Amino acid sequence: MKAGLRIVVMIGLFGAVVALVLLNNGGSSVPSPSPKPRKRLVQAASVERVQHSRQIRFAGMARAVNHARLSFTIGERIVERPVEVGDHVEAGQVLARLDSRRLRNSVATVEAQLREIQARIEQVLRDQKRYRGLVAVNASAAVELEKINETRNVLLASQEAAKARLKEARRLVEEAVLCAPFPGTVTEVRLEPGEFANPGTPVVVLSGDGEVEIEVEVPESIVLDLRVGAAVLVDLPLANRKDLDGRIRYIGRTAMGSGRLFPVVINLPPESRVAPGMTSEVVFQTPVRSSLCVPIGAVVNPGGARPEVYRIRDGKVERVPIEVGEIVRDKILVTGPLEAGETVVVGGHLALLAGEEVEVDAHADR
Repeated sequence: MKAGLRIVVMIGLFGAVVALVLLNNGGSSVPSPSPKPRKRLVQAASVERVQHSRQIRFAGMARAVNHARLSFTIGERIVERPVEVGDHVEAGQVLARLDSRRLRNSVATVEAQLREIQARIEQVLRDQKRYRGLVAVNASAAVELEKINETRNVLLASQEAAKARLKEARRLVEEAVLCAPFPGTVTEVRLEPGEFANPGTPVVVLSGDGEVEIEVEVPESIVLDLRVGAAVLVDLPLANRKDLDGRIRYIGRTAMGSGRLFPVVINLPPESRVAPGMTSEVVFQTPVRSSLCVPIGAVVNPGGARPEVYRIRDGKVERVPIEVGEIVRDKILVTGPLEAGETVVVGGHLALLAGEEVEVDAHADR
């Protein structure tokens, strides 16, 4: 009896299963809906507008405002150079002499020519006086007087030319002596006594007393923001001195060489106690500018030719090409078709496609 009941129950269960299968496979059954695709989860941050400035340092060397590489204007052998490196000299003190014998001989020659011309002029003046008295009684005397007058004019012109030659010869004798144009210290000597000094070849380098200046070379991206008279800071790293006051005295408007560098000269006050030759750093402060910035992680391919960010609009991402600038703390300055307050992806953009729907992770740190 119990065995028969068990068989009946099993048959009933089997029938129920068969009926359920038939119901699911029947023509009037409704298919179950497919699951909705899940959105990509990303981290995001806002585009910000910041006011920024920066300090830029350029290395230079302090030098005297009065400094000169002194040379002769004529070529001759050096016979005397009474100064050495480190010597302090006064204005007008002799630094070197050339062999001036040839020049003095030229002076003597021109002086002799001038005396000869003067003697001939005096003779012509006597002849002129005598023939003037004969003109009234001798008709031919007028012709001779005219010749004498012409000779006199030629001699006077020769006299003026000789005087000019004598002045130049004496000037060359003076040029054979090299003197200090201002008080200072000898920092270099280039030629020794006995050597031949060509015109324009430096013989002595002189660093003047008084104010000190610093010359640095800056790129064109900086020079356009500089103004003559603007205040700058100067550091002396080896002397452990910082924040000395300086002012821009000169800005070169022509680049030096192919590196596109422009010379800038900084003046230091006497109380700064900076000696010529000290290693220095000039600190320039760039003007305050307003720029857009995004977190560094938002920029895709920042070092490539086409950096970009993913901007989120209406739940979808779009690729926005940008140009990157300097880094300000943990953000990077950018330019491009962005606006402050817009949202960009900063995490999860691996294999992200333009137009893809995303969901911002509200629990992630921005």
